[in-house]
Amino acid sequence: MSGNSQSFILVTAAPAMGHYAPMRGVARNLVNHGFDVTVLTGVAFRESVEEIGATFVPLRSIFANDPTRLQEIFANRPPPGPEQLAYDMKEFFIKSMPDQFADIQDILRGFRERDPSRQVIIVNEATVLGALAPALGAEGLRPDAVLGMGIFPLFLSSEDLGPFGAGLPPATTVEE
Repeated sequence: MSGNSQSFILVTAAPAMGHYAPMRGVARNLVNHGFDVTVLTGVAFRESVEEIGATFVPLRSIFANDPTRLQEIFANRPPPGPEQLAYDMKEFFIKSMPDQFADIQDILRGFRERDPSRQVIIVNEATVLGALAPALGAEGLRPDAVLGMGIFPLFLSSEDLGPFGAGLPPATTVEE
């Protein structure tokens, strides 16, 4: 395929370097193969996205673009442990889902207006939950495909490891 016959590709990434950097590599590879790539991520990565030849679209979620909101989230964060993991999931990922879904809907609408005959594929970083909304029953435009990209280490358990994501050391007693 070449030119306008190739799919529109939307690459998503949460606005943190550990989430964005692997997705930038994916986006760069797709651009290098001639795809029309749009990247949805935080404003801090605009220059990096444009540098690889992709179109940048900023996430509108408040924590992605408002440093004071980010400071507030961190100020109220519980100490390491299961409560912190639950807090992070809620504040960073679940609360961002409606804004992410709206961003993705706007982008899909733009793709369809440009060329309704071209396929639309989302290459979704695992923590951008807004891309999952249609699969969960949300009304709106749907891409032709969503490819999930896991940027996490393996979630394996072992007696030699603490619980994943909780920032806790391995248990040393039966009670722990």
